Amino acid sequence: MIFPSATLNYREIEPQKSDIVKVDLLINGKVLDALSFVCHRSRATPDGRALCQKLKRVIDRQQYEISIQAALGGKIFAKERIAPYRKDVLIKSGKTVGGGDSTRKKKLLAKQKQGKRRMRTVSNVQLSQDAFCNYLACNCQNSPLFYSRQLDVTTPSSSTKKCRGKWRKPTYLIRKEEKCELLEQLKELESQVSFLQNRTSIAAWQEKDRQQIETELKNNVLRNSVKQQQLGVLTAQSALSELTHAVHNRCPLDLYIHLGRDWTKRTEILTSLRAQQCQDALELVEKRTQFMTEVREYTENAQFMDEAGDFCSIRFDITPIDGLKTVKEAFEFIQFHIKHMDTKPCNSKYTCTSEIGPDKNIMHRRLIISEVENVATETNFVMFSQHQAATGHHMFGDPDKQGDQGVMVMNFIDKDDLYPYRPQDCVRLDISGVMTLKSYHKNVKTPKGEVKEEPAVVLTRWMLQKLRRTDLPVPTHVLQTMRDRINDPGNTILRAVKDAREPVQLEAKDTKVLSM
Repeated sequence: MIFPSATLNYREIEPQKSDIVKVDLLINGKVLDALSFVCHRSRATPDGRALCQKLKRVIDRQQYEISIQAALGGKIFAKERIAPYRKDVLIKSGKTVGGGDSTRKKKLLAKQKQGKRRMRTVSNVQLSQDAFCNYLACNCQNSPLFYSRQLDVTTPSSSTKKCRGKWRKPTYLIRKEEKCELLEQLKELESQVSFLQNRTSIAAWQEKDRQQIETELKNNVLRNSVKQQQLGVLTAQSALSELTHAVHNRCPLDLYIHLGRDWTKRTEILTSLRAQQCQDALELVEKRTQFMTEVREYTENAQFMDEAGDFCSIRFDITPIDGLKTVKEAFEFIQFHIKHMDTKPCNSKYTCTSEIGPDKNIMHRRLIISEVENVATETNFVMFSQHQAATGHHMFGDPDKQGDQGVMVMNFIDKDDLYPYRPQDCVRLDISGVMTLKSYHKNVKTPKGEVKEEPAVVLTRWMLQKLRRTDLPVPTHVLQTMRDRINDPGNTILRAVKDAREPVQLEAKDTKVLSM
């Protein structure tokens, strides 16, 4: 095998001046330094044009026009144009816009032209790696990048320079792109699932009966209406609670009572007050129960501090009495228990009870007791009572039914010369209120299933108890205990009345004012 051989003779000479220039390549007015080259001035024009033609073949088309230019010293001598993709804006839904008039056509074309010009100003054409490699892989015979062109030395048998192979993307970038694609697919699937669930719920709702849907809508409207009414009632209750401090710290039946030392005058004063007090008490109960069912059990309690620093407790209740059938029995039972309230010597330091009138319908009680850690409490009140037999007018319920009634009014004494208050030794407790008893007929089922009427009694109470502010060094926990148990006497009497059964046995039981 014979290998060819050759010899080369050369000699060095002095450097010589040559007309070398730099040719710049511009894409949309921006210089692409990667493809700029240096050559002899005589080869600048043909090589620049050849480069523009090759780039035109390797750069992809865009939505806007791409201009490829070759410049020498700021002067453009070669240019190629890549036409943009064109969308026929005159076609809308398969029909030509504008009809016979060309005004709208020109307007749409001008608008499209402005959009493409705007897109071209903000766009940036990037020569991809594949396009760059394709350009280098082209026929190097016409390439201006080789100095053989500049020296005008061409040999048909010379081999072209091989470019590098296609750039391989790293594995982590491939996996990152795959992950992004999968996440996008996941979001799309989740949105589809949400749409299908919503569509299923709508379909299920549409399958309901129309009447049922209307019923649900009406129920929602009624529910919202009732809610607004309840909120309005709560607002009114809030306003009434704010007025309680100013209005309810005194009983509507309160009047100034001053009793002297003369027993005759004391009796005359109390006797003169009885009729008016009983009449006012009946009116108070009537107004308080005007819009209420008088035979249904009800309890309401309010406690607060008034402006003077006194602790006030207002209690209103309606209690049907099942064990006693007549008003007279219940009337005498309550009178007896009020008379014997706190009568044990170990509890009472001082007690005085006096009854006035032939029917003993006026009772005066003066008590000084010590129940809570030896703190003395004093109270001085008078009770007016009146019992009326059945009259021609009805009490409540059926107008044809008649019943009797009883009323008891309690009021504290403001000043008593015979039994004066002792604020330096005792805490003062004022008691005032009304208790009424009325008869009615209730329906009761017999063991055989029949319904029959039986007489019954209902007790209505409105009581105001006021624990006066004191200057005595009473511990805070003792005052709190006295306030917590301020309603115990009335509750004790109420329990005794509810537990009473015929025949009534009047036994003296110790009813404590402030029990431990």
